[in-house]
Amino acid sequence: MDNSDFNLGPLRLKVHGYQFQESDEYWDANWVIVTAEVDLPGQACVRVEGPFLMTTELARFRDEMQMLYDRLDAEAGLWTIEPELKLRLEGKGTGAITAEIEITPNQMTQEHRFYAELDQTYLPLAIQQLNSILNRFPMRGQPR
Repeated sequence: MDNSDFNLGPLRLKVHGYQFQESDEYWDANWVIVTAEVDLPGQACVRVEGPFLMTTELARFRDEMQMLYDRLDAEAGLWTIEPELKLRLEGKGTGAITAEIEITPNQMTQEHRFYAELDQTYLPLAIQQLNSILNRFPMRGQPR
């Protein structure tokens, strides 16, 4: 995927815009339309598109990645309400990080899980990329 907004190992995300541009109600206003892709050339490529992420989920993931970078033995996760994408990062305390990515374009008929070995040097750019996304698409409204 060209022009992605977020890259971490084999995962690429492109945020296209809010699903409900005019809404200011928290539960409607914070859904964004995204393309997510995991591409392992010569092995597998899975792509998912649609409004399956919330800005609040991206912000929580960014904060958890910062804690992982600071401590190295923490865990960070993109735990989404919708089933299309999940990402879990586990720090080993030495700088090594294991990434587990679950992605599916159809939860009823497919399940894809990928693993990647990363290290803490990937995190500053990933955090910066999430900050950039959240500057373009800030959280709107307040939960009730």
